[in-house]
Amino acid sequence: MQLSIVIPVYNVASYLEACLTSVTQYKGPLEIIAVNDGATDDSPAILSRWAAQDHRIRILTRENGGLSAARNTGLEAATGDYIWFVDSDDWIAPQALSILMEAIERQPAQMIAFSHIDYWEATDTYSEAQYLQSIPLCSGREFILQSHFFFTGAWSFLYQRSLFTAQGFRFKEGQLHEDDYLNFSLFGKVSEIYKLPQALYYYRRRPGSIITSTQYENVAKRIRSYLNLIQLLRGITDLDASFLQQKCEAYERNLFGLLEKYLKTSDTPERQLTLVQEIKEVLPKRKLTGDDFRHSKWKWLLKLMYNYSSKGYVTLVSWR
Repeated sequence: MQLSIVIPVYNVASYLEACLTSVTQYKGPLEIIAVNDGATDDSPAILSRWAAQDHRIRILTRENGGLSAARNTGLEAATGDYIWFVDSDDWIAPQALSILMEAIERQPAQMIAFSHIDYWEATDTYSEAQYLQSIPLCSGREFILQSHFFFTGAWSFLYQRSLFTAQGFRFKEGQLHEDDYLNFSLFGKVSEIYKLPQALYYYRRRPGSIITSTQYENVAKRIRSYLNLIQLLRGITDLDASFLQQKCEAYERNLFGLLEKYLKTSDTPERQLTLVQEIKEVLPKRKLTGDDFRHSKWKWLLKLMYNYSSKGYVTLVSWR
C-alpha cells in the first residue's frame, strides 16, 4: 500500500519547515505532493530546498485558487492507494505515518479516522486530545451514530483514493468549511470506516486566518458556506435524520452569530439586503414561541428575519 500526502501551500513560510520536518521524518516509501497555490512569500523557495533534499517531495505550482482548489490539484496528481490531506501550517505526530501504514496494511478500509490535538498559537497551549474509541469496521452512518464526537477536518481521515477516482468526490471550490461538505457527502456512501484511538495530528489555531477574520467579505463568505452546508444536509437521505437536523440547527446558530457581526460591518446596504434575502430563501419557516424572542441573544435578528404572530409562531418576512 502506498500513501500520498497532499500539502496545499499558500504564504505559510513561518510554519512550512515544521510541517515538512514532521512529514519527512518517516523514512519509508511515501509520495509527498506540495501544491504551491500561488504563494508570494518564501514558501516556494522553502519547497524547492526541501525537494532537492528529499526525492519523495513533488512540487506542483498553480495560480491561487484557495484551499479546495489546491487539494483537488494534489489529489488529481496523487498515485497512492490512500491520500492524507495535511495543512501546511500544521504538523503530524512523530509516529503518525508508521501507525497509519500499519493500519492500512492490517485493515484497508475506505476511510481511517483518528484523533488530533489543537495547538493555540496565541497562548502557546495545547488541548487535550479527545480520543476516538477504536472499534471494528463501521459504515459512515454507523460512524456518526457510534461516535459521541468526531472531527470533520479532512486532515483527521485517511481516504482511499478510489473514493475520488471512481466515485468522483472532490472538495467544493469556493466553499469554507469545505471539509464538512466533503465528509458529509461521503458518510452516506462509505461502508468501511476504521477508527484508530491515537492522536496523530496537531492542528494549529492561529489568529488572522479566514475563519477568525472579521472582514465583511470573509464573514459574508462564511455565512454563504453555512447556507450551502444546510442545503447539502437537507438533500442527504442515507444518514440519520435526527443527526442531520441537529447539524443543520448548529450551522444555523453559527450563521446567526455571523449575521450579527456582518450587519454591523461597513458593507453596503444593498449587499447586506442581498445576503439576508439569500438566507431567507434557504432557512425554513420556523415554529417559535415568544420565549424565543425574550431569551435569544439575537432577539433583534429574529425580529428582523421573522414575524411573531398571536398564534405563537413566526414566518419569514420581508426586509425592513
